[in-house]
Amino acid sequence: MALALDIPTDDLKIFLQEVESILEQLDEDVIRLEDESDNPELLQEIFRAAHTLKGSSGMVGFTAMADLTHKMEDLLDRVRKGTLVVTPEIVDALLMSLDGLKELRDELAGTSDSQLDVAPIIEALQRAAAGDGPVAPSDAPAYTVDHAIAASTTLQSALESADAPLWRVTAVLGPECEWKSVRLFQVLNDLTGRGNLVTSVPTLQDIEEERGGDHLDAIVATTDDGDTIIAALLAIDDVADATVEPYAARAVAPVEASPSPKRPPEAPRDSASGAATPRIEPLAQTVRIDVAKLDALINLVGELVIDRTRVAQVSRTLQSRYKEDEQVRVLVETSTHIAKVVDVLHESMMQARMLPVGVIFSKFPRLVRDLARSMDKQIALVVEGEDTEIDRSVIEEIKDPIIHLIRNSVDHGVESAEERAALGKPEKATVRLAARHGPGHVLITVSDDGKGIDPSRIRDVAVMKGVISAEAAQRLTDAEAVSLIFAPGFSTAAQTTEVSGRGVGMDIVRSKIEGLNGSVDVDSTPGVGTTFVLRLPLTLATVRGLLVSAGGETYAIPLAYVREIVQPEATLQQTVGGRPAMQLRNMAMGVLSLSEMLRRAGVPSARVPDAATAPVEDAPRGDNYVVVVRTGESESDRTVALTVDELIDQQEIVVKSLSGQLGRARGIAGATILGDGQVALILDVPALIKNVSAPAVASREAERNAV
Repeated sequence: MALALDIPTDDLKIFLQEVESILEQLDEDVIRLEDESDNPELLQEIFRAAHTLKGSSGMVGFTAMADLTHKMEDLLDRVRKGTLVVTPEIVDALLMSLDGLKELRDELAGTSDSQLDVAPIIEALQRAAAGDGPVAPSDAPAYTVDHAIAASTTLQSALESADAPLWRVTAVLGPECEWKSVRLFQVLNDLTGRGNLVTSVPTLQDIEEERGGDHLDAIVATTDDGDTIIAALLAIDDVADATVEPYAARAVAPVEASPSPKRPPEAPRDSASGAATPRIEPLAQTVRIDVAKLDALINLVGELVIDRTRVAQVSRTLQSRYKEDEQVRVLVETSTHIAKVVDVLHESMMQARMLPVGVIFSKFPRLVRDLARSMDKQIALVVEGEDTEIDRSVIEEIKDPIIHLIRNSVDHGVESAEERAALGKPEKATVRLAARHGPGHVLITVSDDGKGIDPSRIRDVAVMKGVISAEAAQRLTDAEAVSLIFAPGFSTAAQTTEVSGRGVGMDIVRSKIEGLNGSVDVDSTPGVGTTFVLRLPLTLATVRGLLVSAGGETYAIPLAYVREIVQPEATLQQTVGGRPAMQLRNMAMGVLSLSEMLRRAGVPSARVPDAATAPVEDAPRGDNYVVVVRTGESESDRTVALTVDELIDQQEIVVKSLSGQLGRARGIAGATILGDGQVALILDVPALIKNVSAPAVASREAERNAV
């Protein structure tokens, strides 16, 4: 692979990082271009990114990437000039080029040895740019110096105060010119040296940013005659034609002041010389840091949080024993200060670890566009909440589950344009990907307005495949029946496809999300559409928790789920439908025993004295504390009261994964190390309540146990 022989390793790493950033932006912008072909700013942004990539790859001697981006520029330049309109075929050629650029990047990074031949991609770009496509309409007049003068009182004043003859100069480059910006700069430089350049189109800034085009229109005040100016311009390489004519300042005809949509705003100019005011770029406010170093810092901060809790506990113990000791008082003050510093440090590190979900959402428009074209469907992807932040470690794990859900929506959920028209739906379907924050978690939804999921069909297939018995299937509600799609190996597809899998996948999606201490639910209405909701933790590192005792063990309940804490008396004696309940400010809620819930969830350490076989509804009576929890923030989420033996404390706890030790025990999100060195389990409240309250789950467990 051709590279500059003397390029340092650090410079090569910076180049690869720049390429990665540019390609991500191009991937997103090219997809937008198909729907926003009349957006000149977007087109200019794509052109500028391709030009930057060409220049950077040329500097390091990466000729294959430089040649490919140069041909992309040729195609984009024709679209930018209005000689071609954006078509799906042109977008296909640009996307093919991006795929090639990504493969070249991987070759350079050493992650691939495919040795890509760029010739077929360049040929496809040349065919797209050859002019076979439709020509864009040119209703809008070209932006000229007349528009600039009419829109600027400063330029009008400069014309009236000129102390030399005014000339209007036009220079046109030849069609074979490959260095248009360089040649236009030479023309502009020549005119500037002859006197006072009043204005030009394109401006110096336009030329520097590769927005020059192939001709220049300018007004210059100079004592040189027209023939001299023409001769000098024609002496510049690639200048095919030049015209010069007198320009009368007082004879400027009124013109429309607002520029053409294809013309970006002109750069600010100095009132005396008319030259573009140089832009002062701010110093970089960010630095790059290796992910491994960041993870190491996070782990060290986690250890500090544990030790902070330990020091605080020791300080409180000594203070209770030696209240009058001066050194103990100093220790308590120091411990308090350390706790504050560690809290600030921990919060800062957590913020540094957070990333917007847009870093993965930006990859899905391309996916939907390619799938829709391959299946001859019309689909629009609507993305919302890209700025929602979540822990980087969570983002890395949710990409594949979201891809699978989107593929299923495109393949199974959305109908063809003909089917939708027959049903009275818009021919273009909508797949919506959205993210938003909830209390202590992030909700990501993938929805479509397709055919939905038929519960009857799900029941029939589940019985046929032996997932559930016919009798149990009839007892399921429609929502419970739809949830059977998460059963291992379950699929209603008549045949497998390359798009949505081979009859497996939804169970993998659920396992992946639950492995992150999250949950996935589905809601579907036949003929209307389907919505998948992923509930994910904000971070896998730490959580603010309430420590409680139940069944002789200590557990941590994330405060995000705790609504309030009460110590009821006779209110626990109330029953609703034969089950314990309590009323809190005119709101009735069920009362569940935390220790018994954990035992039913498969946590063997949860001991229930004298109640080993008691049903979940038989909550303990007496002076037990009740923790009121809500499984989510919406009104449809359940609010229940959990009885615990003792309230211990609330504190920041470091989450440690125990998936290998606990297996698939539902209701446990992980573990933490307490200040005294003991281990406490962290509860997954939504999963725990769902595990003990879903009758369908209980019936299926009973059937399996009977077998």
